Amino acid sequence: EPREFSIHHLQQHFREEWDGVRNHEAKKHLRAMKVGDLCWFYHSSCKTPAVVGTCRVARTAAPDATAYDPKHENYDSKSTKENCRWDSVLVEFDSHWDVEVTLKELRHHAIKDPVISGMLLLKRSRLSVLPVTSQEWSAVHALKERKERGEDLMA
Repeated sequence: EPREFSIHHLQQHFREEWDGVRNHEAKKHLRAMKVGDLCWFYHSSCKTPAVVGTCRVARTAAPDATAYDPKHENYDSKSTKENCRWDSVLVEFDSHWDVEVTLKELRHHAIKDPVISGMLLLKRSRLSVLPVTSQEWSAVHALKERKERGEDLMA
């Protein structure tokens, strides 16, 4: 969520723990991440959900310390240091895009682009961690480049 952790925050701090993931499906995807994987930075739960940049995985999944900290908002009473139910990954800033590719624009292009229409992001836009195929990555970056050239992606 941009009000809690935005691309600007990651850009300023360069490396941050991606913690607080409390969805079992998202946890599965988080655990599949490998060092060096590029990820979109997606602002969700805001007025205009959008892909706003990229980050890179710097450390694979490890126990999420916020889960067993009773003073933390992400505390999970069923997690302990010895048996943590949740994971986090360390990510580092890669890029902050000059333009955003919005969820609305992606939905618009899904009508005519089978690659975009198959994206899990369009089906599960509130899930914080989703896998992306290389074809999906390329398609979204092509939309970003078109938008950077001044094209209206909704036309």
